[in-house]
Amino acid sequence: MIEVLVAGLSALGIAAVIGALYATDAKLKRKIRRQPRTEIGRVSEHTPTKIVGTLTIDGEPLWAPISSRACAYYVVTVEEEHGFGTKKTWTQLVRDEDWRDFSVTDATGTARVRVAGLPRMLVAVDVTTGSGFLREPTDAVRAFLDAQGVAVEGTVFNRTLRIREACLAVGKEVVVVGRALREVDSEASSAAGYREPPTRLVFADSEQARLIVSDDPKLR
Repeated sequence: MIEVLVAGLSALGIAAVIGALYATDAKLKRKIRRQPRTEIGRVSEHTPTKIVGTLTIDGEPLWAPISSRACAYYVVTVEEEHGFGTKKTWTQLVRDEDWRDFSVTDATGTARVRVAGLPRMLVAVDVTTGSGFLREPTDAVRAFLDAQGVAVEGTVFNRTLRIREACLAVGKEVVVVGRALREVDSEASSAAGYREPPTRLVFADSEQARLIVSDDPKLR
């Protein structure tokens, strides 16, 4: 997973942060791979659990700005290249990130995932585009840059910009690791004839039980 660095870090600082981020991600991924997968219908409350299923959304999804994919989470970064040859560096200009709750469904049931606190997202960058000398941005990229107040044109030529997008698209198979609980399902029909109020399984991010969400197929 690629994390975008804060503008203004020194070259040495950038190298150190990249190393730390990759080391942290690698450690998390090893932990997730070792954890057995549990069918959603067999999840126990308050127990560290890994589920895998198809991402769905009730209601209006988010729309990834560059690829226009319906999704529950996206992050788009814009970086500008500076320097020449081995002295080239990239400076972050924009980081646009948004998310909303979603559900994960497998053959045994459905779990609601609440991401109000933004859990740790291990989501692969799968769209990379940009602009530069004799390279025009796509209409979607230009519209996004305009909305962010970033000019494509430089003094003479187009600025060398790199735009990256990652998202959790609707219909994608995802991995969720965390602790679940059951709560009253206020959206269930009261006419269903339940003696007790119907409940649903919910994974929610908190300081006591942090969630990890990933689209990496190797973690399933």
